[in-house]
Amino acid sequence: MTLCIVGTESLDQMETYMNTLGFDAIENKEIIRKEWIESPYGAEQLGKRIEVVPIKDTRSLKITFPIPDLRHEYRSAPSHYLCNIIYLFVVILIITFLFLWFKVVLMLFI
Repeated sequence: MTLCIVGTESLDQMETYMNTLGFDAIENKEIIRKEWIESPYGAEQLGKRIEVVPIKDTRSLKITFPIPDLRHEYRSAPSHYLCNIIYLFVVILIITFLFLWFKVVLMLFI
């Protein structure tokens, strides 16, 4: 666990203040974060179509892509590149749909 504090006081004063709040009593359990060497999904879970009946009137879609553990690559942020590629793909789909819709509407009125 890591604690970050920012203040104008001296380092000794801030350390004393944090100790009076009880942060010094928190023990370091040396817990090692689990790394997924292989995908948590097997072949039988991938490539499935699942239909769900909603229980709320909410319009949202969540899509999960199983990708390898990228924590050791955090400096280059490869997941940000992947998110941007997916985002641009969705934007291009929306623009294409709007363009085709506008073209159909124009054809109806001309």
